[in-house]
Amino acid sequence: MKKYFLFVTLVPCLAIAQNAQTGAPKKAIIKTVKPADGYLIMGNIKGFTDGTTVSLLNGSNGTPEATSQIVNEKFTLTGKSEIADFK
Repeated sequence: MKKYFLFVTLVPCLAIAQNAQTGAPKKAIIKTVKPADGYLIMGNIKGFTDGTTVSLLNGSNGTPEATSQIVNEKFTLTGKSEIADFK
């Protein structure tokens, strides 16, 4: 009786836990970037018009370290930094 009860309770749980695959599996997007002595920040942003300026500001004095403009909801900031400093 215990085996029957265990079977009756586990089978529905296992059936519910299955995930259906729809279509082809998603492929990972891999970008190869060669090592550099600087930084590269790529971002997506919505709600701003093309041409809007995006700046990476210095945490100590507020001066811009890198500046870019939004094009098709994307921006890229590149530059070099003497010290890796995150705040």
